[in-house]
Order: sequence, then structure tokens, then C-alpha cells
Amino acid sequence: GYFPMVSTAGRGSVHALFGSIWEPAFAVSPAQLGSMTADSTGALSSINGTVAGGASSTRVAVYAGSSLTPITTLSVAGGSWSVSVAALVAGGLAPGDHVLRFVTTAGSRSSAPAAEARVTVSGTSIVAALLPAIVVTR
Repeated sequence: GYFPMVSTAGRGSVHALFGSIWEPAFAVSPAQLGSMTADSTGALSSINGTVAGGASSTRVAVYAGSSLTPITTLSVAGGSWSVSVAALVAGGLAPGDHVLRFVTTAGSRSSAPAAEARVTVSGTSIVAALLPAIVVTR
């Protein structure tokens, strides 16, 4: 037997039982950290990355440490994403050492394991960063 998603025959279905609050969970590709961009002074100005198979509904939420509240949430356009250091600082990233977590989400219930970056914030700039296999460009 089976339990249909939507039933036109008036029988029980997931849609009839749960309505719009029901959403299937599915596999989401994790965010990949790809590069960092530096300004003319050498301060880092953005962190860039990709999500394999990222659709228009895919988002990357950026968290500091173990916080459950994202600093910012990014749209994945054509599989790519980028966040400016200014947006991170404006979102509350304080001076000091931090672990940033980049979590890919799709819908409200599907997410991937976090990609992580270690950064040092001084004033309104990220002055040091440790990302796996990362390229800094000017």
C-alpha cells in the first residue's frame, strides 16, 4: 500500500492531513568555500563559494560559532554565493577570533553539513582567515 501526496479521489493524503505545513526533506549539497577577495590594502572584502546543484530556492546561512541565529542568509544564484565582510560586520560579527559556519538550506527542513572558516576580525575588517584550499585574489 501507499499513502498518496495528494488524492483526487477524496481519500486520505499527506496534503489533506498536514496541508501547507508538510514539506519533504531531501539531500542538499553543502556549501563549498571557493575564494576570498582582498581590497587594495590586503584586507579581506568578501568570501565566495558554490553549492553544487544549487537552485533558486537554495540559501546559504552564515553563523558565528555555535549561534543558532544567522548573521546573514545568502541567495545561491546559478550555484554561486558571495558575502561581503561589511555585511558580516553589520550583522553583528564583533572583533576577535571566530569560526564562521556556512550552512546550505533548501525549503524549511532540508540542510547540509556546515562548511567552516576561521577568521579574525579587527575593527570592521577581517584581517586573517583560515579556509581549506582557499585562494585569495586582489
